[in-house]
Amino acid sequence: MSATIPTGGLPAHAERVAPSFISRAHGAATPRLKTASPWPWSPPPPVRLAPDEQMLWQGGPTFSSMAVRLYHIRAVAAYGVFLILADIVQAKMQGLTLWPALEAAGPSLLTMAGGMAIFAALAWCSARTTRYTVTSHRVVMQCGLALPKKIGIPLHKVGAVAVRTRNDGTGDITLLPRPGTKLMYLKLWPFARPWHFRKPEPMLRDVPGAGFVASMLSRNVASVAEQAAAYERSL
Repeated sequence: MSATIPTGGLPAHAERVAPSFISRAHGAATPRLKTASPWPWSPPPPVRLAPDEQMLWQGGPTFSSMAVRLYHIRAVAAYGVFLILADIVQAKMQGLTLWPALEAAGPSLLTMAGGMAIFAALAWCSARTTRYTVTSHRVVMQCGLALPKKIGIPLHKVGAVAVRTRNDGTGDITLLPRPGTKLMYLKLWPFARPWHFRKPEPMLRDVPGAGFVASMLSRNVASVAEQAAAYERSL
């Protein structure tokens, strides 16, 4: 759903800058290094910032958005209900009463519950290990359970920012690369816009407060482009 990008402050549910590793003692946000956690579902380490770089926003997808849109837990539940109903109908056609028919659907019920539990656990871990960071110079996307992954997109390689918002306030933010920028779909995945194989586009999935974040990011991209143009004119 298309929505007007707001220009106000960041919604409370969109702000996820962790005070445990962000220090504002010297003005700009400065990351404090942490030791790596042995747990695969631990949050990713803080992004190292350059001396002239400032963190503008940091956040990540919610558990519900990952469960519904990435792992399609609703489809898993619907398929499980279909199997249960099919077992009950088949048992009734064989002449069984209601209670034995429900008992016949027990294996399908356990299968559905187990499948939903697995996908819910994956969604929780994915939401916990995914973090988006917007700085004055780049966009950093981190994720990974068994194999942590970090992708950095310099703002001077971004030509425009597109956003698709939803009723719950979340949305997908797509970074449209400048002409001549070479990207590989497999290297970007899972932060690649689906089905755009020939011209891959980085995408931040299920961003809370996507309208505000996209507006801020668009202004930052425009500012970087103006600075680059001013530098070229001065040569």
